[in-house]
Amino acid sequence: MSIKIICHMITTADSRIVTSRWDLPADFDISGVYENTAAQFNAQGWIVGRATMSEYADNISEHQPSLAQQAERPDFKGAYREGQQLAVVFDLKGKLTYDGCVLPTGEHVTAVLSSEVSDVYLYELQQQGISYVFADVQDDETAMLKSALDRIQLMFPHVQLLLLEGGGTINGAFLKAGLIDELSLIVCPLLDGAAEVQNFVNYHGPADPRPGAGQRLELLEHELFAGGTLYLRYRIDR
Repeated sequence: MSIKIICHMITTADSRIVTSRWDLPADFDISGVYENTAAQFNAQGWIVGRATMSEYADNISEHQPSLAQQAERPDFKGAYREGQQLAVVFDLKGKLTYDGCVLPTGEHVTAVLSSEVSDVYLYELQQQGISYVFADVQDDETAMLKSALDRIQLMFPHVQLLLLEGGGTINGAFLKAGLIDELSLIVCPLLDGAAEVQNFVNYHGPADPRPGAGQRLELLEHELFAGGTLYLRYRIDR
């Protein structure tokens, strides 16, 4: 059974996702709206990229890549406790360091790494109790993402659903790979307008063929929240 992926994001009306730029009312609980909506899916965890994870908590820091020429090594299941959600981070070059294997919000950190990551870095993760899997990082990004999901499900067989929660770069990669099954989108009644600010999907690759080609959205659910915030849920048909 393959893992179902729901891309769950909160954006402005022009699809920007840098919430620190938003002029929100003082009584608008943005994190509450986002987390309460996510909770309806009963997912076994979530997926983010390295940049998003680096800003997630104060006990996560970023350093230079920890790389070396290495032979193939096994995946590692760390100090996972039954029932914990997973926090899956695509950190292919091994740039992030952690203070323990559990985030302040309770999720078990699971890193997706390339085979070039050094033994020293792997030892650090093992000492922290952090799980990791290796992705087949070559020219085929789609194959890399699929292999990572397969290895995660092999390590954690109970995982059937993960929420893809950005940033835009990893969301774009999953879209291009055809791995997003549903889109769950909270649209705030705001405009950012800056061209350089990240959208919730930012594919960094050839523009042709289009990353979203052949993937149509079927509306499953919509709801109007207080203050004009709109919730949209789509199934992606391929």
